[in-house]
Amino acid sequence: MNCLNLGKCLIAVLCLLCSAASAATWTLERGWLSARDGETPLLQATDGPAATVDVNDKAFPSGAAPATRQDGAALEAVYTQDGGELADRYEPFPKLGPDAWLRTLTYTNRSNAPQDLTAAKMRLAPVRLAQGMAWNPRWFWMTEAAPGRAVCLSYKGSGDYYHIDGDANWTGHAVEAAWRLAPGQQAVIGAQGIWLGAVGREEFRAEARRWYAAIDLHIPTDSPAWLNDTILYECSAGGHIDSRFSDVGGFDRLATQAEYLAGLGITAVWLQAVHKHKSPPDPLHGGWNLYDPLDMLAVDDILGGPKALKRLTKSFRKQDLRVLGELVPHGGHSVQALALPQWWTAGRDGKPSRNWGGCGMDYSSPEWQAVQRDVATMLAREFGMVGARIDVADGSGVNWTSPRTNHASYSTLAGSVEMLRAIHEGFAKDGVSPLIIPENGNFPEHFAVSPIAYGHSTWMVLARELPAMKQEPARMVTRLREFFETERGSYPPGGRVLRTLNNHDSVCENGRVQYRYGAGLARALYGVCLMIEGIPMLYQEEEVGSYDALRALNLARRSIPEFAAGDPDYLSIDFAPEVFACLRNGDGAYAVGLSNLSGKTISGTVALPI
Repeated sequence: MNCLNLGKCLIAVLCLLCSAASAATWTLERGWLSARDGETPLLQATDGPAATVDVNDKAFPSGAAPATRQDGAALEAVYTQDGGELADRYEPFPKLGPDAWLRTLTYTNRSNAPQDLTAAKMRLAPVRLAQGMAWNPRWFWMTEAAPGRAVCLSYKGSGDYYHIDGDANWTGHAVEAAWRLAPGQQAVIGAQGIWLGAVGREEFRAEARRWYAAIDLHIPTDSPAWLNDTILYECSAGGHIDSRFSDVGGFDRLATQAEYLAGLGITAVWLQAVHKHKSPPDPLHGGWNLYDPLDMLAVDDILGGPKALKRLTKSFRKQDLRVLGELVPHGGHSVQALALPQWWTAGRDGKPSRNWGGCGMDYSSPEWQAVQRDVATMLAREFGMVGARIDVADGSGVNWTSPRTNHASYSTLAGSVEMLRAIHEGFAKDGVSPLIIPENGNFPEHFAVSPIAYGHSTWMVLARELPAMKQEPARMVTRLREFFETERGSYPPGGRVLRTLNNHDSVCENGRVQYRYGAGLARALYGVCLMIEGIPMLYQEEEVGSYDALRALNLARRSIPEFAAGDPDYLSIDFAPEVFACLRNGDGAYAVGLSNLSGKTISGTVALPI
């Protein structure tokens, strides 16, 4: 057994020992969850209420002390004021061990008038050990509160979007819950996960895996087998965003690039939206808005119509290029969306939200889900597409006039998961294992439908943060290592993230990265995208002027399987301050990637920590 595998065994033993440790003492103090390990405090009370909701634009409760009680093994704090009651309840969660809880908030309208609930917060006050270890990626908050014992925090989304929130005295979750409550009605919000776990760089990530297993959140079992080896290329038959999609000339012209793209080392193409759109290509007057469809079930004649699209996808498949399409479920001005005005999202005043200028559809609508399922089936059956990128997959926002529920924000997270499932079903009808790429905030709940997330945070770092550091390569390396190491292990096991320097949105907002960095540094950073965990992608014409260099990088990546599926390590290889390094471990076989972000030649020897 080599040293690295021995280390993994020791980590597993430590986790077992931690989970078998004696249970802490848990109580409620002034409504705050308190925990002690013997005489050592781990969680404690602090100022203010431990839970709040916003009701009719005012915080509830406002200073009232709660009544606390124990209901069997559960703990509960109840805040009662004129007009409402808030129950803050902690249920034991034995799947995570004796020191684990799931927390929910239940607000009841006790007034004689309707009430709008628009937000909620769940707060905790962990002890923060001086010089203690911590791991705080986007979906977890884990901090050493006593030697060897960490307070761990996450969230099980049941319908509403959420994020970690806090200050120097407390941490917790802000939940974007919205309900319209008639007298006597209730809103149930949650659940927040709280548990005591092991401490350490790998132990924290083991706690994340335990959390996902306990809430039964896994990537789809039918994820396509070819995903590991994918190198994606985003393109439009109209053209790239620089020309407002107006210079390629349609499906037949793009088809002539099939052999060219295959030679570049691309394995799959994300073909941007092909349905009928509201305006012809005209770069002098705003170009062509791909994301405001007129008819989702009609292929645009300006691009060549359905026969030309079939010729295009056939030419791509002939070069072993898989084709992903694109869906636009927010609706635009499509005939399908205009036919369902009862499902347009609306504000609290009842007026349509008109997200992105169009209808702004409610993703929880069964009728609208059926439309998107039909679009996916059309793309699969008629044009051989094996999946799609989903525009604005997070949804069109809160719908205060939903015909389905008084839970106005059900249209957000819950609706988006339902919509992704409907699209997945549409592509999978004929036995295809589809790849769905949701444009999203990488919410863990979406990984239950798709094994890949869009990777907004990655390209924001690469396209927005790093250009200001391009004269400081060591600083760039430090930032990248910090970012990827913090992210590592925070998604459900097997989940991937799209890695790219450019996409149509980033180019529109910030310009092409290769022009802002220069060709050499852009190539080096694309090399980083190829070696880290995730799915690399090039944007249309990003290869111009660098074709041979990018081709060599793509083919190198495809020849080394560890870069496609091996476990990543961003800290163990310390080659040079200006060189980003990544170690990948695939079932005992190791690969090292090095990318020099400086303009000088750097030589040295790589030492493997095995």
